Amino acid sequence: MVLSNVTIYEIDVGPSHFELGDDGIAVIDSGVTCNLNMNWHYSDSTWIAPVVVVVSDEGRASIQAKPTPSPLV
Repeated sequence: MVLSNVTIYEIDVGPSHFELGDDGIAVIDSGVTCNLNMNWHYSDSTWIAPVVVVVSDEGRASIQAKPTPSPLV
């Protein structure tokens, strides 16, 4: 996979910790904000007689995340 033209405008991270789950690692954060843009691309190929099979895709991503306020109890 190739990432290009990655522009990070802002990342602010508050207190956080990691938890292991069935699907991988989760980052549990109490207040993160981020704003970034990127282009991405991947390509893979294999040979299946008598043809070469190529799978590829590409795109752009724009991510903006802000913490959700906790309800007052």
